[in-house]
Amino acid sequence: MNEILRTERLNKAFHLGETIYAVSDVSISIPAGKITAIVGPSGCGKSTLLSLLGGLDRPMSGDVLLEGQSYRRLSEDALALMRRRRLGYVFQFFNLIPHLSALENVMLPMSFVGTARAQAREKARELLSAVGLSKRLNHMPLQLSGGEQQRVAIARALANAPSLVLADEPTGNLDSKAREDVVELLTRFNVANSQTFVIVTHDDSVASVAHHVIRMADGRVVNQA
Repeated sequence: MNEILRTERLNKAFHLGETIYAVSDVSISIPAGKITAIVGPSGCGKSTLLSLLGGLDRPMSGDVLLEGQSYRRLSEDALALMRRRRLGYVFQFFNLIPHLSALENVMLPMSFVGTARAQAREKARELLSAVGLSKRLNHMPLQLSGGEQQRVAIARALANAPSLVLADEPTGNLDSKAREDVVELLTRFNVANSQTFVIVTHDDSVASVAHHVIRMADGRVVNQA
């Protein structure tokens, strides 16, 4: 297996009167160019693990390595730069900037890495066309349906051609038709571009298209297949 990311004995606890381990001794390997689903009951640590994989949070102990680069050895500034350049994120509630158009939302990540505005605009147009929104470029988020907003979010996640896209319940806030559209998009980008996705999900339709499934319970990985 060609590995893009791995973890080494990750631990993350929260102190809420007592110490609760959201992630406990987790060592996993994510294959490059594949869709990996992280599944398990609510509260089992899936989203916390995803935050650690994405460098959005730091573990108490252990390490994450993206294409051999250790997160533990990076300063906060260096980790932030790596996130901008090499990772994409899709959230359950879209997290679009409400006063920016669909086009501007997709352009935004490219501005963080110094892409020329004309080049960013062209790339954003291409991505929005690829997700079926070529006629919605200038619409504001509140003028779009939930499914359309999530498609904008997927285009935004792909803006900087990331090594890895992390998605936290990307279909969790959508109706059945919009869920099907999002699953189709993820699989299409995976096949066409060998894009690697790691997806936290309760949705069987998402898990069913994954090449690799990691099952969690009580903060631990109980099965990988």
